[in-house]
Amino acid sequence: MAGMFVVSDRMSVRQAIEELLLIIEVTEQLEWDTKVLYLPLG
Repeated sequence: MAGMFVVSDRMSVRQAIEELLLIIEVTEQLEWDTKVLYLPLG
């Protein structure tokens, strides 16, 4: 099962892209399997 990223509609597009790029840099794709990650992270 693939992972899912849920982005708050209160986030700016720029902030969402920056957080997704950060996630891509510091994780491996296999870490996302079967997970739901809510943005913003902090």
